[in-house]
Amino acid sequence: MRSALLLVLFSSSAMAQDLGLDLTDTADVEHVLVIPPVIKVAVSQGAFAGMGPGKTVDKFDLAALKALVTELSVDVGDGKIVSTEATTAALAKVKPATLKTEAGIGQLAKDTNAQWVVAFEVNKTDLNATVFNGAGAPMGIALNFPQSALLSQTQLKTVGTGVANALISLTKPKETPAVAAKPTPVVVADATVAPESTAAENAPAVVTPIEQPDQTVLKPEYPVIPKVVAAVGGGYSLRQFSSGRDIALSNLQGSGTGGFAVFASVNPLQFIASTANTRWSDLHVDLNYRRGFLSGTSSQGTPCTSTDDDIAVRLGYRIAVGGNHAPSLGLGVGWSQERTTFSCSDPLVNTEYRGVDLQLKARQPIIMNKLAFELAVGPRFLIPPTGATAGFSLGGEAWLTATPVSVLFVRGGGRFVRAQMSAPALSLAVTDLRIFVGLEIGAFL
Repeated sequence: MRSALLLVLFSSSAMAQDLGLDLTDTADVEHVLVIPPVIKVAVSQGAFAGMGPGKTVDKFDLAALKALVTELSVDVGDGKIVSTEATTAALAKVKPATLKTEAGIGQLAKDTNAQWVVAFEVNKTDLNATVFNGAGAPMGIALNFPQSALLSQTQLKTVGTGVANALISLTKPKETPAVAAKPTPVVVADATVAPESTAAENAPAVVTPIEQPDQTVLKPEYPVIPKVVAAVGGGYSLRQFSSGRDIALSNLQGSGTGGFAVFASVNPLQFIASTANTRWSDLHVDLNYRRGFLSGTSSQGTPCTSTDDDIAVRLGYRIAVGGNHAPSLGLGVGWSQERTTFSCSDPLVNTEYRGVDLQLKARQPIIMNKLAFELAVGPRFLIPPTGATAGFSLGGEAWLTATPVSVLFVRGGGRFVRAQMSAPALSLAVTDLRIFVGLEIGAFL
């Protein structure tokens, strides 16, 4: 029986083709007139063209007309759309303002023998399509597409599909339940097959609402930058010191030490609703402070104490190069001071470096709004004291920052500085490398 039914279906389709029948969804759609959008065209003003204020006039976009007619001829059906030539000839007899009225649209439909009219209009961002009947009355169907749909073949296809669905909904007859006729036996290859009557065959047709093309534009997401951060922690400082002079310094000169650290940051643009969480909102002021606990005993057995600390205040600005997980790049500038002084009977060199930092900054989101890697590096321009000369110095920092849950802020990493300074009168040429590695925990808003 299944093979017989397939044969019946195949025979029906072939018979429809032989008889020239149109069994497509758009079979009832006939004589559709397309009105293209209106564009403004600059016109010259005789011999003095270009010497005064420009003048523009409204013209029908004939290039768009050709593209729309070509596409709709595919989606609605060949011969169902009024040709580009006939439409162009009809439009040449009317002004664009005339087609703002129902009477003007109805007259144009009459002149082109059109049963349906699809009028397109372009505003600043969208391409709108409105469907009218042959009398010029709107049918309550308005479609919306991106304006760029006239330029993109893919989006032009979306326009054609949307208009075709709208016309199908208007021309498809509203079916009502009908009394099922007694099935007639069909003879196929000397065998009688009576098609089974089902409830689905007798049920009324269901008209599906037209689905508008999804024109949602996904905007890029930018990382949420905290307004305020405050954190404290601890770490360890390493030091490699060279005086450039053949003297035996105490071991304290290059000793490592533990200590505590404080970090604070404010981002003023995050307090403003119009600038918060945008690609250009990462403007921040940072404060870093570290204090080490360095002490020991001199070669004579007396205690040695020290003041070992550093402080830095910097202004930074980063711009996201893209949305979602794209990095942010920028610059930073600030003031810093590194100080280590001793109170000891052994020979030691007291150092204090003050200077201005100029840094390249980068931030790479790893897990959006949860985990990121931050890097800053650049030269430090030391301000030498009287009688000293500053050499090339470099500073930088790298941190892995995390905001795993509400208000909790954690960062781990470190910073370094390589300072060079000479004092010819003392025969000193100091090269001082300091590295701090730590973990800081605090809160953010």
